[in-house]
Amino acid sequence: MKKLILMIFILAVMNIWGLDPIYHSNAEIAAELDSLQQQYPDIMLVRNLGYTATDSLPVLAVKISNNVTVDEDEPAVLFLGQCHAEEVMGVEISMALINKLLLYHNATPYRYWLDSIEIWIVPTHNPEGLQVVTDEWDTTYRKNKTDMNNNGLFDYDVGVGHDLDGVDLNRNYDFNWVHGDTLWSPEGDQLYDYYRGPAPFSEPEAQYLKALADEQHFIYSIAWHSSRTGNLSQKIFYPWNWEGAKPCVDLEFNTEMGNTVAHLIENESGTGYYEPFATDGRNAKAHDWFYNEYGTLQFEIEAGTSNLQPGPDLLQDTIDRCINAPYYLMNRIYGYNADKAMITGHVTDAVTGDLLQAEYFIEGHNAPSFTPRFSDELYGRFWWQCASSTYTLHIRKKGYQDYSSSVSVSNYFWATHEVALQPLPEASITGNVSFSGEPNDLIVKVCHEMGDEYFTFPAGEQEYNIDWWEGEAEVVFSAGGYATQFAYMDLAEGMNTYDIQMEPEVVLFSEDWQGDFSQWNVDGDWYIGIDPVYGIPSAKDTSNQFYANSSESTLEIDGFFNFHGASDLSLEVLHAYHTEHGCDFCYVEIKPDGSESWDVISAMSGVQDMHMDRFDLSDYVNTYSRLRFRLSTDVSIDDPGWWLGEMKLVSATAVDQQKNELPAVTTLGVSYPNPFYLNNARSGACKIDFALAAPGEIVLAVYNLKGQKVRTLLSETMPNGNHSVSWDGRNNKGKQAGSGVYFYQLKTETKTLNRKMILIK
Repeated sequence: MKKLILMIFILAVMNIWGLDPIYHSNAEIAAELDSLQQQYPDIMLVRNLGYTATDSLPVLAVKISNNVTVDEDEPAVLFLGQCHAEEVMGVEISMALINKLLLYHNATPYRYWLDSIEIWIVPTHNPEGLQVVTDEWDTTYRKNKTDMNNNGLFDYDVGVGHDLDGVDLNRNYDFNWVHGDTLWSPEGDQLYDYYRGPAPFSEPEAQYLKALADEQHFIYSIAWHSSRTGNLSQKIFYPWNWEGAKPCVDLEFNTEMGNTVAHLIENESGTGYYEPFATDGRNAKAHDWFYNEYGTLQFEIEAGTSNLQPGPDLLQDTIDRCINAPYYLMNRIYGYNADKAMITGHVTDAVTGDLLQAEYFIEGHNAPSFTPRFSDELYGRFWWQCASSTYTLHIRKKGYQDYSSSVSVSNYFWATHEVALQPLPEASITGNVSFSGEPNDLIVKVCHEMGDEYFTFPAGEQEYNIDWWEGEAEVVFSAGGYATQFAYMDLAEGMNTYDIQMEPEVVLFSEDWQGDFSQWNVDGDWYIGIDPVYGIPSAKDTSNQFYANSSESTLEIDGFFNFHGASDLSLEVLHAYHTEHGCDFCYVEIKPDGSESWDVISAMSGVQDMHMDRFDLSDYVNTYSRLRFRLSTDVSIDDPGWWLGEMKLVSATAVDQQKNELPAVTTLGVSYPNPFYLNNARSGACKIDFALAAPGEIVLAVYNLKGQKVRTLLSETMPNGNHSVSWDGRNNKGKQAGSGVYFYQLKTETKTLNRKMILIK
């Protein structure tokens, strides 16, 4: 009897007796929406955003507006009902909202909302998870049903955690995705339930929301959730103040809005209201992503308590209290019993009057992490929600003069600002192309702060032509096997001629990370590994998942470079980085002989996939210089860091290593050729260059992999300056050494330097 009572108790706690019939299944959602659309065809439209990957279930969205079949020039809002499978109250709040908007569409303020706002509601964007719950497989299930172990089965365990399949859709967005849980990563008693997915936006359900948001430019949004532990129950979260130390640029306004929305929802006990908080942690949640991507102010509202699936009376009570939140957001857009502060307007071409899609931002409210915000592609309309104040509006578009203006905003009216952008005079860049060698495809990059543009001209073409516009432009010319050329032009209206003579590249230094750090001075936790996205051998700033705060990590090429006589000098680096936007930086630096400090060639921050950068070093021709890569971090917030792939230092002319200038430091050069071949016409010996900053006793010797000395090349007192010595592949007894890898070492009174060479017989 005791065992039976215990089993009944466990079953009751796990709620596997089934949900109350009041909760909607997927089929019931679809049937009710279809019925409502038939009743209200002029103001309601059901749209299938797409199908899930595993069960091919539709993700349905509802649009409610007075002219529902037309994408009008109106602000839009988005309400997301259910993301996590077990959190079914979100479905019911959304369905109740749909019904109320339709039922009272002729009443105040409903008719005002429908006349002036496009309202989008997605009752569930996790229909697979909802099916698991409503079909009574597991009422504690959280994720979708993606087959993570690829066995063709749906692997789940009844109860919290241990579900091998599925992805947490609220961890699948690309903003801070890297900080989410990896596959089957444990988290207390909620094992496996927060898996972020194999890649950002790997799940079609998240992709559909992104596509809808790309199209609609939502101003406000709510994502309904519930807290299974109760730790987050009856709370509202808005965009971020990470670790209490890194606030978003609009935190003051977001907090004001969060406080207002929270105090509209009474808690379940009737003793207070929901509690508002800025997001503290980073793990790719929707509301942070919506704000960073579009400027959409989305609230994550944790409805109810840890009783996620209450009975009809408590459910209806929760709906009645929570529905005040979307009401308020729509009232604020329209200005019905709420502040109406908003900056809006249209962007047009000042000459033609055509509507333009242009980038807009507010000075002091544009963060480095933000994806650029653009006016609507159909109407050229832009929206920015704000508090009553005075702001500086900036609007820009390639080929047009930048626009800026002061805008005063009150709580009583939209601050409407119509902007006509002046087109810049058209200018072209054209010229003849010739190669001192076999022709190759010419790639021309025209740099622009709003995004570089690339143009490719096939090898057989003898000229190039690029349509651009008047003004200063940095233009980069590159071709495989040729030295890169950088041109800084002041383009005039009309045709601008610039002929190109491409010269074969002379590689002064290269690294492919197939070996070790023998060519480098390392300061920090650098290691050689494989880039996790593209599988490219790389040097990484840390062997940990994320770099340390308040740290400096440097990777310096061992020794100096003699750039005397170089031309078209550049550094080519294949690399990727993921750092805290605007706070932690990747630096490419150079230090000329005699300088007390390093010059910054480039400072990079944020997130960039593996790509090739070419850095212009022409200012350092005719110098002795050192090169390094440096990652510098501030006191809080960490990220994965910097992957340095294949790189090379290139000139259009060979550099004379026998210049008379005295080196500033002692260095050991790369042997050449490397590898070198014995008894072969290609080479019978290798040459080793070295430089001494001061005269003194030195030893230069060759060692095998066991550390045994093979040959002493030099052991004497030598003057400062540049020197070289050859090794013919013989040991100290005059016999030829075997094929293999050898190390050569320069030892002075103050320094020991090592490098690697390969001998092939």
